[in-house]
Amino acid sequence: NRPEHRAMAGLSAGGAATVNTVFSRPDLFRYVVIMSAGAQETVTQQYPKFFENNAAAAKQMKLVWLAAGDEDFALGGTKTLDGVLTKAGIKHDLHVTKGRHEWRIWREHLNMFAPLLFR
Repeated sequence: NRPEHRAMAGLSAGGAATVNTVFSRPDLFRYVVIMSAGAQETVTQQYPKFFENNAAAAKQMKLVWLAAGDEDFALGGTKTLDGVLTKAGIKHDLHVTKGRHEWRIWREHLNMFAPLLFR
């Protein structure tokens, strides 16, 4: 399979694993969905393959999609990651929906991002 045929998505701790996997190996994926997880400002130093050289590897991504609930304890990290991606000029989407760190919002997010995959 080619990178254009691969996506990785995760929520909560799985979202953190998604950040680690995709940002470490951007050559393997073109779609990434991170729900109720985020990063610290130092994410740019942790993942140079994703953020170096004016984020050339990250710009190959077809979808970088972030989401969290407005009462989710992970919202802060999600917003931090949004800010880092914006500062790096990496096209992405941020969705904040009503809710906490719970299945109800993740089901809603799945319905939002699934139609965007492999387009």
